[in-house]
Amino acid sequence: MNIRRGLIALMTTAVAIALASCGSASPVALSTAPPTVAPSASPLPMHTLLVTGTGIVSSPPDKVDISVGVDAQAANAPLAMNQANADMGHLLASLKRQGVKPADITTTELSIYRGYNGPYQASQSVDVTIHHIANAGTVIAAAVNAVGNDATVSGVSYSILDPSTEVAAARQKAMANAHVEALQLAQLAGHALGDVLSVSDELVTAGSIGGCSQGCGGAGGSVPLSAGVDQISITIYVTYAMS
Repeated sequence: MNIRRGLIALMTTAVAIALASCGSASPVALSTAPPTVAPSASPLPMHTLLVTGTGIVSSPPDKVDISVGVDAQAANAPLAMNQANADMGHLLASLKRQGVKPADITTTELSIYRGYNGPYQASQSVDVTIHHIANAGTVIAAAVNAVGNDATVSGVSYSILDPSTEVAAARQKAMANAHVEALQLAQLAGHALGDVLSVSDELVTAGSIGGCSQGCGGAGGSVPLSAGVDQISITIYVTYAMS
């Protein structure tokens, strides 16, 4: 009896499996194989172009810096320093009479030493900024006359007080120069010029430099000076994309 019941159960299970396989419902297929993924297209490499542009603007300077001073000699150090102090007092008074403001006067040298087998020498000098270039020659001559043979003048330099307008114009020229060069190079390479990726620049100023050696100025009047022009140069580095 038990054997018969077991056979009936096995037959019932087999019929159920057959009916499930042949029924109207679609069988569910299970697979352990990995899904197929379509390969993505690799991005095209970006072509870049680095160019350099230069822009130069010339403009008349509107201020001048001069270096004037005194150089006194004496038998000993205290006497030399006292003489230099007195000379510098006359020089500063002369600058004040010429309208130079204290804020435009800076002491740049103070020294005393003994010459080789000679007297002691004391030196002092100041840098002076003159905002009216036409007055510069008169200021120098007056300073030399106030001090006499102990006067020294070591340099004259010109510059633009606020060069922001000139810098902007030079930068614009440099950018235009870089763009023209980039277009030419891209065309020669068989590419179309794209967007700007990066920009950097470098400022170079080259002011007019004058000079005046010791004793210039003569017995009065004005020292003849020529201001020339002040040059401002911008070098710009631009990286472009190319397609």
